[in-house]
Amino acid sequence: VGKGTRQEAVRAAIDELNVFYLDSGRAFEIAEISGCFQLLSRQEYIEHIRRIHPRRETRDSEPTVRLSQSALETLAIIAYRQPVTRADIERIRGVGCDAVLRLLMERGTVAAVGKKLEVVGQPRLYGTTVAFLAEFGLGSLDELPLREDFIRQLAETDGQAASIPGQDPN
Repeated sequence: VGKGTRQEAVRAAIDELNVFYLDSGRAFEIAEISGCFQLLSRQEYIEHIRRIHPRRETRDSEPTVRLSQSALETLAIIAYRQPVTRADIERIRGVGCDAVLRLLMERGTVAAVGKKLEVVGQPRLYGTTVAFLAEFGLGSLDELPLREDFIRQLAETDGQAASIPGQDPN
């Protein structure tokens, strides 16, 4: 999609199509995911689709291979702090992350995005990818929940006190 008026016209046309699809009872919609437009099944038809295609993944289904707690923690650090070095991730988590970082890179959700030139050894900087956005159904990183809200929600879910790395909990 181009800039300015052309982009606005495309978005308006997509909105108009989605209204038409909804009004006419279509089982699909056009959604923007990772900066791209995709034709997707509507949420209310997911159970029907699962019955017809039980092995196919739908956009709200669990991924084929679930991420471990350590992989999710590492991915969250990268998403919220990017670009970030491996040493910074390890400092925040308090444990090594070589294997987890390698796994996330193999999955395509994390990539090396540069080097920290002002530091001795010029360590790699890591960031999330378009595949990360697609996997979590985000249009952009701006759609990530606020860090503080995310941590509070986790604390409420786990019934434990949580703190934000780098901030005083009191």
